Amino acid sequence: MQITPLHSHSHTLGEGAFWHHEQQQIWWVDIIEKKIYASDTDGKYLRSWTMPELIGFALPRPDGRFWVGLQSGLHIAELLDKGESRLERVDHLGHPEGEVRFNDAGLGPDGSLYASTMAMDAESVLGSMLYYDADGNRMTLADDFVIGNGPLWHPQLGLLMVETVGHEGRAKGIYARHPTAPDAVDTPWFMWEWDSSPDGISIDPLGRIWVGGYGGHTIRQFSPAGELLQAIDLPALSPTKIAALPDGRLFVTTASENVPDEQKEQFPLTGKVLLISDYQ
Repeated sequence: MQITPLHSHSHTLGEGAFWHHEQQQIWWVDIIEKKIYASDTDGKYLRSWTMPELIGFALPRPDGRFWVGLQSGLHIAELLDKGESRLERVDHLGHPEGEVRFNDAGLGPDGSLYASTMAMDAESVLGSMLYYDADGNRMTLADDFVIGNGPLWHPQLGLLMVETVGHEGRAKGIYARHPTAPDAVDTPWFMWEWDSSPDGISIDPLGRIWVGGYGGHTIRQFSPAGELLQAIDLPALSPTKIAALPDGRLFVTTASENVPDEQKEQFPLTGKVLLISDYQ
């Protein structure tokens, strides 16, 4: 197995790794630095756009623009050359400023958006799972999360939703809501049993599920049945989300926030976007 940084830049809170098939590029964000990034798989052609607020995700729409989750609400962005952008507001999250922000998101099979929000204090039960249709109309799917992650639309399982820290009403772990369930209630799919916290969730071309481990240094792969298939230890702390390419390579965003210098020496690629090859 080979693990190398995609480029030299270190991120404060790298998140949202996504393989843009049409452009053949890796996309991700740095939430704290308020930036969107795109790169070729060699890390030689790197572009970035600065947003006006904390940004949770940037995901492509069928019209060539992007869903962008800013702290105050959902936007549609036209990302232009030379770092310029045009933003169109779609929705306000509806919380007092500083209480809640968008965190992560995934696309539905029709280009719709599933998105999570989180409490800024990482303690209050203010996070939600939201659905937006192609026109940006919102529906709340669940509203009892502290730090919501994902959601991920899986063709076999339906919607997978992550509670990163857990609370009395919802334990730390991954929850499923099957599209054919008559009561549309989410049920536990996998309860987290490690010292880290489940972070971003994604799917590979074979339908297997990848989960980042914030606060740890391991990413994990699961079968649709919830079986742990493999765990990959990284030379970086806080892997947040994995993008699995059709050729078997993985790209992983990581975070360096709140990591002491001595731990960065032990895990020297903390904050980098990692490329993992030959892992199978």
